[in-house]
Formats: sequence, C-alpha cells, structure tokens
Amino acid sequence: MNSSHATHDPSCSSPHRLSYPDILQPDYETIVLLHGMGLSQEAWGTLPSLMSDKYNIWTYNLPGHGRRPVLLPLSWEALMTDFDQMTRPCAEQRIHLVGHGIGANLAVKLAAHQPERIHTLSLISARGYVPGSVTVEAMNYRRQLLQAGRPELLFHHITMAITNRPQHSAEFSLLLNAFRQADLTTYMSLMELFLQTDVLRDFSRLEAPTLLLSGELDLCLSPALTAITASYAKQARFRIVPRSSNACHLDAPELVAEWIMEHCEAGRSTLSQQQLPYSPISTRKVRDKLHQVILAGQQLLKEKNRLEVYTLGTFRVFARGVEIVQGWNRRSAKELLIYLLLHPTVTRQQLYDRLWPDVDLKSAQNRLRVSLSHLKQLLTLPGGENKNEYLMIDREHISLRADIECDLLTLLESIADWSNEPDETLRETIAQNLLDTYRKDGLNGYCEDWFLDIRRRIEEDMENIVIWYLERLRQGGHEQKVHKYERLLEEEPSAS
Repeated sequence: MNSSHATHDPSCSSPHRLSYPDILQPDYETIVLLHGMGLSQEAWGTLPSLMSDKYNIWTYNLPGHGRRPVLLPLSWEALMTDFDQMTRPCAEQRIHLVGHGIGANLAVKLAAHQPERIHTLSLISARGYVPGSVTVEAMNYRRQLLQAGRPELLFHHITMAITNRPQHSAEFSLLLNAFRQADLTTYMSLMELFLQTDVLRDFSRLEAPTLLLSGELDLCLSPALTAITASYAKQARFRIVPRSSNACHLDAPELVAEWIMEHCEAGRSTLSQQQLPYSPISTRKVRDKLHQVILAGQQLLKEKNRLEVYTLGTFRVFARGVEIVQGWNRRSAKELLIYLLLHPTVTRQQLYDRLWPDVDLKSAQNRLRVSLSHLKQLLTLPGGENKNEYLMIDREHISLRADIECDLLTLLESIADWSNEPDETLRETIAQNLLDTYRKDGLNGYCEDWFLDIRRRIEEDMENIVIWYLERLRQGGHEQKVHKYERLLEEEPSAS
C-alpha cells in the first residue's frame, strides 16, 4: 500500500481503520472497501489512492484479519454489527460498497439490511452458487495442510491462485503477508458461514445498482460463473477485467478504479433500467427460465442430501424421507446429533467437553468414537447408498453435511429474526407466528447441561416476546387476544 497516502484517521481509536484522504471530506461521497477472506485492508494495494481524489475511501480489517481480534460467535449479523461500529465516523455519508470475495457477500448482506444507507455495490470476484461438496472439499484441503503444519504452503497456493502478479512483486507480497496475519480459525469459520448461506437468494433480493467484476484469468471463479450470479440481481452490470485473475484490483488497479467510480457516479441510472424499444428475444424470459433450471437442479441435490430432524416433542429423524426409528437412545446418538445440528462443525475437544465433561480424556475419546460409529450406522439407509453422506470426520473436526430441516433450528432462527427486525409491523407478525406454534413442554426430555442452557435462553426470549406482543395488543385495543396470550405467561416453567 502507498504508505504516504494511507494514514490512520485521527478520529478513530482503532488502528485497524484507514481513510483516504487523511480527513473525510464532507462534500465527497464515501466508498467503503470490504476485503476478501484471509486478506486485510492492506491487500487493496493502490486501489484506494486511485479513487481518493473524488471519494472518501474507508477501509478496515474484518474481525480476525490483519491481527484484529476475532469475533465469536461468527455470523452475518455479527459482521454487520461490526461494520456499523467500524464505519461510525462516516455513518452520515452516502455509502458505496466495494467488496472482494467474502467481502462481496458481506456487501450484499449489508445492502439488503441497510438499503437506505447503501447506494451502490461493486463486487469483485463475488462467489455465487457453489455446491456444498465443492466447498467442503476446499475446506478439507486447507485443514490437511494446516494440520500438517504447512500454513506457508497453503498461503502460497492461494496467493498464486488469486493473482497473476509475479511472486517477487509487491502485490504478491501484500497478499502473502495478509494471509500470515489472519486468524486461521476465523478463516475456516468464514468458509463454514458461506457454506450455510443461500447466496443466490441474497442476490435476488438486491435492489441497489450492482457492478460485478470478474478477472478474465480467474482460476478460482470463472467469468462464466460470475455472469450467472449477476443475472440474479435486479440492477446488475457485469464486466470482465482483461488479463486479470481473482484479485483483479491488484492485477489491473487503474481499470478497476475507473469502472468502480463510473458505476458510483451512474448511481441508480444503470444500464439494466434502460428500456429498449425492441428486443427479438426477451432477456428476462431467458433469464427466468435459466433460473428455473438451476433451482430444479438445486432441489434435486437437496433431496439427495436431505435430513429432517424433529426435536420439539417426539424425537423423529428422516433421511431422504425415510424415518429412522430405532437406536436413538443408545450410545448418546440423539445428544450427538442435536449438538451437531446446532454446531455443524466442531472439534473433538468441544464434544468431549460438552457431552462427557465429567470423564477423563481417554474415556471421552472412546465414547466419542463409539457414538460417532453408531450415529453413522443409524444415518445409513438400507443398501448403503448414502453411506458417509452426512458426516465428515477427520482427526480434529466433525462436521454435519446435509440439507437440514429441523424444528429447533427454525425456532431459534425465528427468535433471531424477531430480535433483529427493525420494522414493528413485521416484528409483530413474527411474534404472532412464534406464539401460535411454540410449545414450552416441547423442550422437555433433554437433561444435558449444555441443552438446559439453550432451553433456558429460549424460554427467556419467548417470555420477552410475549410481554412485547401483549403490549402491542393492548395499544391496539385487542383485549380478546390479550387474554389468549397472557396464558403463556401463566404457564408453569418447565422442569430444569
């Protein structure tokens, strides 16, 4: 990075925020840069300085990057809250987001969450639909190198894949140094987070004008795949950066800066809004048909890897639609499956500590080995065609890989939706749906300490929702409904 132009903003207490120029100009619009996974704000190279004559440029390190402290637990909501905190000094500015890799996916989330604040998106090498098996394979490759004590080899492999700059170049060194400063647990957690995200649905909800840039020589994500992703956004333009790889802002910074500024200046008058007087083939119809084909293929893959688990009330499990009836009360199979539903990727040590906290290490290791073997056997259908389909196991980690439908997860997601929803009317709808389906006794039957903590939090959250909803009903004069939902507060607490 050009250190003569990149200076710590004196208004910031954190050393992980930089602005270009040194002081934010009130008459300038602001571009915020969100770097890629494993990288840092330094990895933007000269791009910020190339745009700083016309825009305030704001960069910061994502949690766990650039030696910044990690953020636990890691979620999109937590990353969006972190964004608000890190960009507070420019909160009143008109914001254009530029994201690379996972930073592009975060930008899409932010645009949906704060549409009034985010005016345009420029996404570099944005990851769209990637089959779960491909992401898992990439995660396993990284884990193998890390467990073998060869992180430097991993960093070189990834750097060579995302830039076509020579290994002796300043740009190559920028990327390598960024990887060396990243927290590797955060790095793997971000891959896990991406794995759990319906990226195409996120893009289909975009309203902001969006520019997608793809490197002509990108080995990680070809322009053809990025073009398909671009077709999901309502106001999208797609451009290929010549002779560039994944980090095209390093391979062709002048051209990328020019295109980004051009897009920001165009604002809401994007090419996608222009109506042609005549088109022999309806682009929209062709696009919609393509999306139908993709959706059908996704559904087919989901059905093949589908796992339904019902925990509230009677415990039931269905693999590919076939119920697995027996064996759940043996060898901690039920407890292990529920823990993996709530924590899809865990270390063996986490399971020792949670499921068998009162036994010695050797005994816990043996119990986990027996329990995993039993669970794998339970989830394998007659004929063995789905053998090893749901569980990924290595020396350190255990992962649950499935298209999961679970009533407990749905309950937790709905509670989170209610907590995060800013619109009071929508919040009221979520609350009513929750209260109409919630059964306090549905959480009975699980006596492990770790689950009792979860149950206690759920009951506390639900009590808060009832109190809030009753107040809304009283304000609206709905006394009959008040009496109905007051009963939820009168119920005896479940045994702990």
